[in-house]
Amino acid sequence: MKGTTVLCFDFGLKRIGVAVGQTATNSGRPLTTISAVSGIPDTAVLKRVLNEWQPELVIVGQTYSDTSKSKSNKRFNKAHNEFINQLTSQYGLPVEIINEAYTTLAANHALAEEGIKAHNRTALRDQYAALEILNTWMNERHNQRTKTLDQLNSNL
Repeated sequence: MKGTTVLCFDFGLKRIGVAVGQTATNSGRPLTTISAVSGIPDTAVLKRVLNEWQPELVIVGQTYSDTSKSKSNKRFNKAHNEFINQLTSQYGLPVEIINEAYTTLAANHALAEEGIKAHNRTALRDQYAALEILNTWMNERHNQRTKTLDQLNSNL
């Protein structure tokens, strides 16, 4: 059974966390954190990651907020959209957007559970948040497939 290689990004204006996953095994792992300036990623690192992993699909987390009209959120949303456009137009990758609410909190909790001290978490937090986003996407995909199979079986 051939799976799909998926890269997942936790987008930020200073750092972009990356996780990699495989749909055949429904599993993923934290990969790296890419430095960014005002949401513009280090292009050489982004290109290296994309070339190395050759993803067939990219997942990008997005926070849905009632405060999206503030000036800082407008700047964030603009940079976020430009990042997605870069992935689709420059690299020709299909992109899916998924809600990333509370993933940084979950990542901090997971790192604490692993015994990582608070002052050492910054370097890992974004890639673990990307893994949280990826796991959410994989779980939703799995639940959707299970529901479809259950419906098919009930029609037999």
